[in-house]
Amino acid sequence: MIDIFSNLPDYISQFYQEYKTQLKVVGSLTLAILTLTLIVSFLQTLQGIPILSVSFEFIGMGYAVWFVYRYLLQKSNRQELLDKIQDIKAEIVGKKS
Repeated sequence: MIDIFSNLPDYISQFYQEYKTQLKVVGSLTLAILTLTLIVSFLQTLQGIPILSVSFEFIGMGYAVWFVYRYLLQKSNRQELLDKIQDIKAEIVGKKS
């Protein structure tokens, strides 16, 4: 038992060196999931406050109005948006249109 505990740091460092990339990926995914969970719970808490929920609705409506004004009202901007969508489709499919 004493031998195992005395060599524990060596075992841990060997384990880490052997599985370094896998441990980093698992750690990054865990951290990302934890961060998203915290952000969602924080936003739900803010949404529960009446004055802030109205503010979020106004922000959403403002963004929608900006989007319509920016991309949908002028023909050149509609074409720019269509070109961006086509580029994204080509990137996903892997072909040039």
